[in-house]
Amino acid sequence: MAKEYHERRKEDERKESIVTDFAEIKILKKFPDYRRNKEVITQKLGNDFEFTGRDGYHYICDLKAIFKSIPTGCLECACRINRNNNWDTYINGWFLNEREIANTYVMFWLDEFNKEMKSIEDIKHGEICFIKKEMLWDYIRECGFSKEAITQKIEEIKNNPERYFKTEWINGVGFNCAKNYYDAERPVNILLKRNIYRELSIYTLKF
Repeated sequence: MAKEYHERRKEDERKESIVTDFAEIKILKKFPDYRRNKEVITQKLGNDFEFTGRDGYHYICDLKAIFKSIPTGCLECACRINRNNNWDTYINGWFLNEREIANTYVMFWLDEFNKEMKSIEDIKHGEICFIKKEMLWDYIRECGFSKEAITQKIEEIKNNPERYFKTEWINGVGFNCAKNYYDAERPVNILLKRNIYRELSIYTLKF
């Protein structure tokens, strides 16, 4: 099971590298100080790349590639990790990780692409949204969920994950625990509709 997880993560990282190549060519190389981060430690803290926008804001970006044409995008709030072939330890997901240094999430939906994905030529149609983290939190709080309320909800889901195999929507915010990862990392996610990310985005590209 652990081997399957690591193989899946390795394949996701390979594809995400190609997705970043695509974003560089289409958007990022237009910015003079654009820098792609190669340091593994800070990559794990959410810095995939950074640049200063025309508004003077310095964007530290965490890329989230979504390899499906779907109407939602998820924010991981908790997940289990494997220690000595034991999956009992939960940690905060990237969205609730206090050490996360990203101030911007780049949600990249791949709506049409070659599943094998060997190069950027295999990416046909999709959408990229740049959303400041603070704007996501403002929206979620407006929907009635403070960080404390979300933490309580996450604990509820961790104790009863099967109930959340199907997303539960409350005031426009979805909560789930993906069934297909139930036997491994068992992620607990917040979901927002794709059009919400688009509305909150400081920049969107559809292609």
